[in-house]
Amino acid sequence: MFNNSVREQFIAEAFSYYKNLGKMRCAVLENEPIIFGDSGFTHLMRKGRKTRPFSEMRRRMNLLRHVPSIIGSDKTIHTKTISNNSTYGTITYFSLINSIDNIKIKLILRQYGTGNIHFLSIMTI
Repeated sequence: MFNNSVREQFIAEAFSYYKNLGKMRCAVLENEPIIFGDSGFTHLMRKGRKTRPFSEMRRRMNLLRHVPSIIGSDKTIHTKTISNNSTYGTITYFSLINSIDNIKIKLILRQYGTGNIHFLSIMTI
């Protein structure tokens, strides 16, 4: 299907786009900044310790182009889940859902304690 150079080029281009997102203010989270760090991009390529199939990586990475409109929209639906972890303390997860081109896209954001909110994942639902 895809040779390694095509995969590597696709991932490199997606990583470049992702890194250029940098930090964005989220309309539905009172304009809190969302950080796009290495852990979010790693999660697009891996699930736990296992590498995702390339088709799954590509599907998720192609959704990244919708991130600015989802985070910038005040019409995005959001939910909040709080859990406690013995290592990290309080962890808050935010789900942002928006429909773009008749496709429902869900962003998952994570916050440790009172730290920065950062991008964790993106998927269709």
